[in-house]
Amino acid sequence: MCAALVGMWIDRYHFPFIRALGSLVNEYHRTLKTIGTLLLLMLTPVALTACFFWRINHKPQGKCAECGYNLTGNVSGVCPECGTEIEPA
Repeated sequence: MCAALVGMWIDRYHFPFIRALGSLVNEYHRTLKTIGTLLLLMLTPVALTACFFWRINHKPQGKCAECGYNLTGNVSGVCPECGTEIEPA
């Protein structure tokens, strides 16, 4: 505890450049937080839009497009789960 108090006293009264350095470090951290927040705010809508369009355009192979039922071996042309007509492969 004494060492901490002595360190604080030395920092405050004998090495003012350390205080200046501390303020620069604080400014640097504040700038990094701001940049990180802005990137998060900008990239979140882009990522959500990309996921949305991927899900719309992604057609699962060997599964019903409506219900996701596995159609392996189905030759009837109709999904047995939901009744959706299936294009032949």
